Amino acid sequence: MRQLVRFSSAIALLAVVLGAFRLWAADRKPAELGTPVRGRNERSILFFTLAEAGQINVQLATAQALLEKHPDLVVHFASFPSMRQKVSHVSSLALKRTPSTQALVFHELPGPDRMVAMTRQMNGTGPLECLAHPPGARGAALLAEQLELALWPWSGEEHMAIYQRCLEVVEDVDPGLVVVDFAFRPAMDAVEQLNRHRAVISPLAMADIFATQQRYGAGLWKYPAWGTGFSFPVPWHQIPENVYVNLRLLYNLLANPQTKAAVKYLRDRGIGSHPLSFPKGVPFITQTLPGASIPVGFVPDGVSCAGAIVLDSAPAEEQDAELAAWVQRAPTIIVNLGSLFKYTPERATLMAEAIQRVLAANSEVQVLWKMARNTDVVDETFSETLAKHLSQDRVRIMDWLTVDMLPLLQLDKVVASVHHGGSSSFNEAVAAGVPQVVMPIWEDHYNFAQLVEDLGLGLYATRGTAPEWTVAGIAEPILRVVKQGEESRRWRKKAEEIGRLAQERPGRYVAAAELVRLLGV
Repeated sequence: MRQLVRFSSAIALLAVVLGAFRLWAADRKPAELGTPVRGRNERSILFFTLAEAGQINVQLATAQALLEKHPDLVVHFASFPSMRQKVSHVSSLALKRTPSTQALVFHELPGPDRMVAMTRQMNGTGPLECLAHPPGARGAALLAEQLELALWPWSGEEHMAIYQRCLEVVEDVDPGLVVVDFAFRPAMDAVEQLNRHRAVISPLAMADIFATQQRYGAGLWKYPAWGTGFSFPVPWHQIPENVYVNLRLLYNLLANPQTKAAVKYLRDRGIGSHPLSFPKGVPFITQTLPGASIPVGFVPDGVSCAGAIVLDSAPAEEQDAELAAWVQRAPTIIVNLGSLFKYTPERATLMAEAIQRVLAANSEVQVLWKMARNTDVVDETFSETLAKHLSQDRVRIMDWLTVDMLPLLQLDKVVASVHHGGSSSFNEAVAAGVPQVVMPIWEDHYNFAQLVEDLGLGLYATRGTAPEWTVAGIAEPILRVVKQGEESRRWRKKAEEIGRLAQERPGRYVAAAELVRLLGV
């Protein structure tokens, strides 16, 4: 009875908080600006995007499809200097496939980019040291701080400088349609200020974005909060914790002094920005594939599901024939924890020991390990330690992969993708039809790890210890996924089924077709 009273009190408090939030949000609705403005260059599309691979890849993949299928269009890309080469690479690939198309036009935005700005606010330490947190209530405080930094990484002056440059780019290009990353607040502010005809493309799935708009407050109790790793629907005994995490994140976004100061700085200069503002009525393209995502009951008008939006680069054999041949010589496990993760000697040793345990237990497999080092950590015995633990003939260690992930995963001999749970990594494995082993470290990694298990696509590794690792916590899930048996066959069959669905309707072409429809030419 006492627990019931406490839970009822929590629900009552939640109702009060929600009511206050609705009043707060209503007071900050954007003014009615009328019909969005279409630029004079009606056959051009302008993308604004952040610099992290997990953010820019969905826009680049969509732009790639536009260049291939609609060579008469002019596609512009506005991002930070570090992305110029990547944009040029995608442009060159599209030109090779469709010689009649036009190259992507790059527009440089003033820095720092978001990750540099975040790292500066974290006193210069790397993502692993500052972003790693345990799942659920234990990690809620750290997660709240991270989301705050992700949405407001820049000083007011830097935000204004990026915003002003975005205004200039829009006015110079004068496109028929602007495409924005929802998380890129200065660009969102600029496009909304000009009331341009626009669309949003996000690497997030529909449930991540629109859970808060579900009926009966389901976003608080039914849908897993970020960083919890709960199943959907959230089991009844985990609902109180789920509600707590959601309220903790919401409170931080509303009450944090940094948010308040940034919002005031921008509003004093005529910009009504806020991280919780949402482009109501603006077309929104999500990376959602039925059967490979959490279902959403209420879908707002203008929201569409494109499926897995991933880059389609040259075949692996064309990018690096020698590496492709090495992968094809035996069943291969690919270990790649994303572009932000850097190994410390301690983490590298644990991974090396886990890989060696896998190789000792399964004589058929080999491992391709992308092992980018944390260059801030000096350890003279680093290489010697790895050599001690690994069978070099069956392990290939690379600081950076010379083949893009999708064509690498599509090689016949790849039997598992071991990754951190990032959206891009999850969707690349989905598109390739490969079973997954997920080692979550921060934020939505935990949710993707549980989703992989719930969908029957693989296993959540390091459960109970994440973000910390143990040798057994890494090795045992990998061994279960790659061994011969009924259990592993189920995972392979389900991954192949979802992969065929993704390949029949590639998300990049779905997203591109929707943008062309919105362009109206």
